[in-house]
Amino acid sequence: MASKGRSRASRKKSVTFKVEQIEWSSKEYYIHGTSTPDKIRCHGCGCVSNTIYPLENKCQGHGLCRDCKETDFVCHSHRGHVTAEALRNAVGQTNNAARKLRILCLFCGSNEDFLNLKDHMYKEHSLELADMLKGSQKTDYEQEKPASTQEKHRTSSSTWKEDHFSKNADVTVELEGDEAPVCKHCKEEWDARDLGEHEKACPEKGVQCRDCDEWIKQEELSDHKKVDTISELQQKIKEMEQCNMSQLEEARNERAKLEKRIQELENRQNVDTISELQQKIKDMELCNEKATNEQAKLVRRIQELENRQTSQREEASIEIAKLVKRIQELENCQLEADQYRIDLEDDVKVHRTALQNLEDKVGRISKEAVTRRRVEMLNERVETYLGPLERLLNGLRHADKE
Repeated sequence: MASKGRSRASRKKSVTFKVEQIEWSSKEYYIHGTSTPDKIRCHGCGCVSNTIYPLENKCQGHGLCRDCKETDFVCHSHRGHVTAEALRNAVGQTNNAARKLRILCLFCGSNEDFLNLKDHMYKEHSLELADMLKGSQKTDYEQEKPASTQEKHRTSSSTWKEDHFSKNADVTVELEGDEAPVCKHCKEEWDARDLGEHEKACPEKGVQCRDCDEWIKQEELSDHKKVDTISELQQKIKEMEQCNMSQLEEARNERAKLEKRIQELENRQNVDTISELQQKIKDMELCNEKATNEQAKLVRRIQELENRQTSQREEASIEIAKLVKRIQELENCQLEADQYRIDLEDDVKVHRTALQNLEDKVGRISKEAVTRRRVEMLNERVETYLGPLERLLNGLRHADKE
């Protein structure tokens, strides 16, 4: 089972990579996943290029490399036809879909981000890069010439006429007499069914360089671009050397300025006299004395504040103790009053019970005169006892309410 995450390309097929004018095939690349996804490849040749030219309409989301956009293109997925003229003014974009792709440098073998490989080679291997482009002799036509174009053969005029009329081929070439169709670039006779494809890839076809707008033969386009690239690299090398020289000169000037400044400071220090230094010492001592006096004042002030805070804290503690004691006394008085009130209520209940008993007895003997007299005496006695008790009970209730 294939492991997840970043996998080594040695388990995959070789992939063609293009960085500007450099093209090579390699298995030594790394990417997050199991293979190079289609969205980072050229929709034409299947290579992985650092610059991609996006397509539109049905093919939106796909793109072509710099070489494939120079010729007419037929999408193998949507069968859409895109001409080279339509893509002539297309603006190349960074192939951001390949941002997770890492590959080994051709020169030093370091593992670099694919999108940063161009800057790495220009910065670290500019000389090797120029020599590599000089030594390359292959042209774009020799590298990309379709096998079907190489294997196609030219037919005689009679054979072409027979095929044309017997199979009713869909061609728009008009002939005079028995002449076969001729390529408008190389003037060679071709089968009408193959003529259109041949003219697209014909080495004699004139194409316009997108860098200098010069019209040249298609087979010479690669050498023309390589010459421009070599000159550009040499120019960059000269600019880098000039930049290094200018930076070195700036560093020397800066060093001279610093040395001059150091000398000025040393001379200024020597100008100071002993009297000036003594005066500075006196000023510093006076400043220290003032600082000492201020510190002493602050210490005294802090001590006063601490003493005042301590005395206030003690007074507050005494007042709190007095309040606590007074609260305790009031609580005790309240408890005594509550107990006295309860006792009085119990006495009142007892006397009321006794009074009720007496009233019952009085009711039984009220018919007799003697009994009436006794009842009156008892009532007087009861009133004598109950009057003070009720007044006392009312006083206690009034005190509870207050």
